[in-house]
Amino acid sequence: LVAALAAPASASRPDAQNMSLEYFDSNPDFITSDIAFWGDTAFVGNYGGVRTYDISDPANPERLADFSCFGPQNDPSVWDTDGNGEADLLVQSVDLTLEGPQCGAPQSLHPDGTRHDEDPDGWEGIRLFDVSDPANPVFLRAIYQDCGSHTNTLYPDLERNRLVVLNS
Repeated sequence: LVAALAAPASASRPDAQNMSLEYFDSNPDFITSDIAFWGDTAFVGNYGGVRTYDISDPANPERLADFSCFGPQNDPSVWDTDGNGEADLLVQSVDLTLEGPQCGAPQSLHPDGTRHDEDPDGWEGIRLFDVSDPANPVFLRAIYQDCGSHTNTLYPDLERNRLVVLNS
């Protein structure tokens, strides 16, 4: 049994072949979550907000913004709402109870400093941003979700002229 389990571990991983690290932009203050891509722009969620990059030159990406908006998980999805070919809406998942939906709202805590995930006055869910200028994201509004949003997926329902956000 030991030999059988050890054999796969010694084989090279097929998903890592022919891959190399082209760029690294550290963010030691916050954990990076997911990345959404639209054309030559990458939207990188992290627990402190979102970073945007021009990736037209993959070997030399240019950071456009480091937008602060605390909220774990901060997984992003992007969409072109006006049909001009550029992403202009960013949907961001927040999976931790905060004192409010706005950027800068702190984590909800009990008086003794421990997490207060059941805070009846707290907020967690989906935030919406205007990213028509990826260098200057603008908070639009927030939608409360009971138990928050760990991640989201966008489903364009073109027949009904709507964008559906699937929340997990």
